[in-house]
Amino acid sequence: MATLLTHSRDYTVTPEGQELAADILAYFRQHPDRHNQSDWFNIVDFTPAEQTDPFCGTTCCVSGAAVLLTKDERFEFLPVGELVQIVRRDYGYPAVARELLGLNYFDAYILFYMTAEWQAIKALKYLERGERPDWAEIFSKDRLNDIKANWDQYEAAEAEYEFQL
Repeated sequence: MATLLTHSRDYTVTPEGQELAADILAYFRQHPDRHNQSDWFNIVDFTPAEQTDPFCGTTCCVSGAAVLLTKDERFEFLPVGELVQIVRRDYGYPAVARELLGLNYFDAYILFYMTAEWQAIKALKYLERGERPDWAEIFSKDRLNDIKANWDQYEAAEAEYEFQL
């Protein structure tokens, strides 16, 4: 299991993080209708005859996809008809996804909470190459300044809910 990173904004993407980013990108490329940065994981209506894989009918954000594709043992995966429902145990999805992808807190915050789908895809491409996302390329200068200004408020709130690995 990866080491939980500190608040440092400088880090190197691990090979496991690169591989998972590539898997998430492949999943979203194959199923673009299932990428929704507004939902961590959501089962939606579908026709069983259209079932082609165990995740059919689900939408998820990057953090949900990280947990879904790795089948992380900190979550329970229950069959619901031909779908899979993920049941949270005592762990927060973003914290686990941050660890799985090897992100620091700051980049996880931006990727999981501040991106639209197209921005998340751009960030995942950086991670897939083993690079830290270049947020200045992904966001406008004004939007990035707003994100940075809100970071301190988020960091304080996140600390209240963070779990220890």
